Amino acid sequence: MAYFSYTSVSERRASVRYPVTEEGRGKSVRDEDGKQWDARVYNLSAGGICLIVNHRVQPGELLQIELAAKDEKGSRHLLARVVRVESDSPGSGWWRAGCSFAKRLTDFELLALL
Repeated sequence: MAYFSYTSVSERRASVRYPVTEEGRGKSVRDEDGKQWDARVYNLSAGGICLIVNHRVQPGELLQIELAAKDEKGSRHLLARVVRVESDSPGSGWWRAGCSFAKRLTDFELLALL
């Protein structure tokens, strides 16, 4: 007889995800072709980011993300690869893109972005 163990998604995550609700902070995304658009951050962790975008991106796509920071540097330019994409709300034209950072954020970098 086989036994299966199911683990919740939150228990499988490599990093704690923090919801980001602050509106009005600068966020821009640029794809590999140089196209740029605005984005909202849904959540953020040391290992990745979930973006709400009005532009369909594809898994595997590389994005350059600029986020406003609360420290003396003022902003961060981050490189991330799209891991998954789903409709934020069917028919809305908005997409939720889960991305993994090319370089994991330090605790200080993460804190500056929250």
